[in-house]
Amino acid sequence: MDLPARLKGLEAASAHWPPQPASQNRLCGFYTDGVIDSAQDAAAFAVQFFEHQNDMAAEGSPDRLSFRVVAHAGALSLLDAQGVTVEGALPLSYTEPNLVVAYTAANLPGRTMSDAQLARHHGLLVEAKSRTPKDARCPAAEPRLLTPEDVDSVAADFAKLYMVFSPSTMSGIKRALASAYELLGDPNNTVAYIEQDGHIVSTAMAEHSAVDVAGLGKLELVEITEASTHPAYRGLGLYKRVSGYLIERLRHGQPNLVYGESNLAQPGVVFAAHDNGRRFAHFEAAEYSMGHRPAFGILQQNFHVADGVETRPYNDFAISYVPSM
Repeated sequence: MDLPARLKGLEAASAHWPPQPASQNRLCGFYTDGVIDSAQDAAAFAVQFFEHQNDMAAEGSPDRLSFRVVAHAGALSLLDAQGVTVEGALPLSYTEPNLVVAYTAANLPGRTMSDAQLARHHGLLVEAKSRTPKDARCPAAEPRLLTPEDVDSVAADFAKLYMVFSPSTMSGIKRALASAYELLGDPNNTVAYIEQDGHIVSTAMAEHSAVDVAGLGKLELVEITEASTHPAYRGLGLYKRVSGYLIERLRHGQPNLVYGESNLAQPGVVFAAHDNGRRFAHFEAAEYSMGHRPAFGILQQNFHVADGVETRPYNDFAISYVPSM
């Protein structure tokens, strides 16, 4: 449901600082010089933020920067006062109280949402939040976790699932198979799947990353991503089942954050995130004194997804998290 990023040539936002160029004409990074907890901290980060933002005007430079930073919840307003755009925030678990991972960003004027687009996104998120989660309506087998011994026998099935989002050409098939082997064999990934009629019909993956923040230590962040359900089995609640199964197993490791970024051009993706118990940051702006930012919780024009729906160069994404990990 959250589309397979690597098949589209996308890399996750860098967990390193200073930031590095990323796909989709972006500059991405994770600020590791410390936790933002004071006006002085916010000012120090803002200096670096605006140095990179000022470089965006140069020919051939990225037209979007996206930096994540660990901050005290009460300090987001300090970043805002410095002129840094805070796109959203996700609360951390198993740390000192009230710490969040905040998304900060800057886009050139041609890479922003209109008011009408924001209104549509808001309406979709309101609709998703009001839904009653549905149970799976398909008598598929119970979910299971992929083991290294399984990879050779299931890689072709995973490649077919991922091909839903790629052109069905011979080169596309080869790329999908190669990407499937890369994803399934990566020890930083935990993959859950459901089998039906001898084939894998639904899958979700947890991508683990570790970020070492000065003065805080190492954080374990887990993104629920690379999810796909065979078209014949969509709308039956399988994503809720497989991703819920995956999240329950993640709880044993006590990660600091389990989150996702959902393509707002596909309502089913957003509904599935809600049905699976994730909370949308969009509705928590007031908690961070960000009520004056109506787009809070939405990553504007973050990167392109070949979903056959979005006609703009890039897609907008809603960020959400699993509470009380």
